Amino acid sequence: MNLPEVTEDLPTLATHCLIVGHAQKADVIWTKTDFVALCEMMRNRNDSHFFMIPYQKQDGTAHFAKAKKARADRYTNWAWDTITGSATKRASIGFYPRNPDGKSCWAAMDFDGSDGHGDGDDERARNNALKAFQLLLRNPELFVVLCTSGSGGWHLFVFTRQLHAVEDWIRLLKQVVAMIGANIRKGECEIFPSDCRGRVGYGIRAPGTWNPKHDTFDLIACENLTPLLSAHKVQSALVAKERRKRVALSYRSKDGADRADLTYRSENLVYRGEFDEWRARFAIDEPRTRRNKLKAMVDHIFRQIGRPVARRNAELQYNEKKVSTAATLSEHLQEFDELWDWWEVQWLTELPESERDKFEALPANSTDRQAFRVIRNFAQLVNDPENDFKIVAEHLAKRLGVTLQTACNIRRRFCAAGIMAQTAEYVRQKLAARYRWTAELRC
Repeated sequence: MNLPEVTEDLPTLATHCLIVGHAQKADVIWTKTDFVALCEMMRNRNDSHFFMIPYQKQDGTAHFAKAKKARADRYTNWAWDTITGSATKRASIGFYPRNPDGKSCWAAMDFDGSDGHGDGDDERARNNALKAFQLLLRNPELFVVLCTSGSGGWHLFVFTRQLHAVEDWIRLLKQVVAMIGANIRKGECEIFPSDCRGRVGYGIRAPGTWNPKHDTFDLIACENLTPLLSAHKVQSALVAKERRKRVALSYRSKDGADRADLTYRSENLVYRGEFDEWRARFAIDEPRTRRNKLKAMVDHIFRQIGRPVARRNAELQYNEKKVSTAATLSEHLQEFDELWDWWEVQWLTELPESERDKFEALPANSTDRQAFRVIRNFAQLVNDPENDFKIVAEHLAKRLGVTLQTACNIRRRFCAAGIMAQTAEYVRQKLAARYRWTAELRC
């Protein structure tokens, strides 16, 4: 899905917008869990070492460096402690609006005031920022944060539930700049992401963080991001709970490798795509490709199978590798868990409110929640809400790693819960039962 075009005739914003008469520090607007969720989203699925560190040298000059060994979660906590005044030494954090796939769930605009490298103008920066904010605020698909940036400047952040191509973000921001009559240049307006060369590009500090250049804090003026943060926090809590459960269920085999208690342990019973296509497609057969192959596999299979079956695919992917790797099996599976956890958070934010309500009504940590994602994908592949789709019970059982009876029970429970409705009965050895997805309908 592409980002919406910016027009003068956009729909009214569906979410609530907080308008602060006098800009406030981030800890007045958000809680710590809000800020952590914000930073997690801004990471864009990059690894924990891929972020920007703004800091002051001993002579007081500001510098902005890409992290090397530091962890984003620790700097996020440190940045928040700096905002609240509880840090002994000040720290800040920033992020890059792109990931290895060239996508991002956010973008930003920097309107320079009197500290810019040119004909800086505080009033011009304020007016341009407010005009851009009002334009973007009209679209219900966008979540916007407007904040000060120091010495008369302003930062405007735009978030979406889904990842979008960097090229689409650049096009959107250029439309906004043109419509407000501004120019993309140093000292007036900069956009993130930009047309810069290279994968990393330029980073920008997270909203509300400490500015080492002026020793000030960004102040939040307007925002409607809180509903998106709330959805992200809910799913993060669910992911953390499931992770604790997996640790409790895991055991150590004789060879010392960590194993999960899966329904299917035989390689012949593990679903690996039609005709076992994932075995070759995501094989680790070249040096220094392990993590990229793992990530590509998780991206591809997330909506198609349950987590236990996916984790078994990752285990087999490692055991069948044709080259040596520095990472151990345990580390490979840990990276799988991190990638899958991110996708679970991202996927929940994509759900309309009616579907999210039905999903969250299902038992936590249950196979039903895995089935909800897989069957919803079946329905979306039809690409027409008026058409039905088949669910072969044996096929669903393999994708979830459950028995045939369990798969049949899941279909019945989903129909009773209004998640889907049966449109055609099973015809023995001829036709599979057919269903229509109804979870988006209000009960």
